[in-house]
Amino acid sequence: MFSNAALGQPADQMFVLLFKSFKEKWNFINQEEYQCLSDEDLNDDFLKHLKDEAVIFATKCLQTSGKQPRDDYKEFLELTLLFLGEIPPRGKRFNTPGAFHHARWLSKVIYSIKIYMFRKQFKVMPKEEKALLSFNLFASLLYMSSWFSCRFPEDAAINDLSLLKKFDTYKSVDEKISQTATAALKRHLWYLSKELIGLSFFSNHVSSETKQKMISKLNTKPNAKIVKRLENVADIHLKSIEDFVTSRSLVIFERLGIDFPSLLATDPSIWDSLEAYKKGTIRIKGLRVVNDCAERGIALISTYNEKLTKNEEQRQYLLNIVQQHRDKFKSAKKSLLMQMNKD
Repeated sequence: MFSNAALGQPADQMFVLLFKSFKEKWNFINQEEYQCLSDEDLNDDFLKHLKDEAVIFATKCLQTSGKQPRDDYKEFLELTLLFLGEIPPRGKRFNTPGAFHHARWLSKVIYSIKIYMFRKQFKVMPKEEKALLSFNLFASLLYMSSWFSCRFPEDAAINDLSLLKKFDTYKSVDEKISQTATAALKRHLWYLSKELIGLSFFSNHVSSETKQKMISKLNTKPNAKIVKRLENVADIHLKSIEDFVTSRSLVIFERLGIDFPSLLATDPSIWDSLEAYKKGTIRIKGLRVVNDCAERGIALISTYNEKLTKNEEQRQYLLNIVQQHRDKFKSAKKSLLMQMNKD
């Protein structure tokens, strides 16, 4: 999502050089003398509203969500609060800058926030400072909450729709970033197909009234006039979740073995007390959403390919060997390997 255009055009390579230089000079940075976002940077009511939302969300994640799946997730949340002028639950602290990879946007935003907060000690050009501020505002105020919420499949559609509406409103703040972010997100809205939109019936962020409207749309037959995916929709700020529901939205429940038809005869306001809804919720929450694991996989295979061989035929052969090894050894436990050797 965060292309060069979203960064305000200095080229990505320039930022890589900036990150390297910052990492080298980290030991000379006084961590007590950081600068957070100023009131002048939040001279828009929409930005102030986003800041309040971001502070509440980040604080809640750090206080109630338990251990984050990665240390850089926690670091991003804590840096967001510091950047916005708040103090994280465990106090002020800054981790030593670590590795960064082109496939992992999170490392870029962590570097960007740190550089901006210590910009008086680590000199940056006015053009760089402006680009860093734009990037950090977007990442912390708009994208942060969506990043941490995307692992919940039942909330995916409502989250994506809400995010697109925020992107649309963000035009008043930065039209270039708004257009770039919108175009990027629209390329990945596979959750909002007419089939997967059905997961929203099990979302706590969708009201009972909206679910009732969604039910009324289940009789709508898909045709050429029905919007298949949200990326084709104009006037996104006027749309609601029910606008994308059709009779095909029931297919997901058939495939997951969820007794959804039994719920249709009852009011959505009492679904929480019904056994069919409880079982369906458990099954849907058990779906794995690809996010960070995909990024790490891309980074790993890219590095592996570069180091291993330049010959494509040999590369594919070695990857096949790796797959055969995984098929043979289902676990990396020593006891299993010892048993295989005995056999």
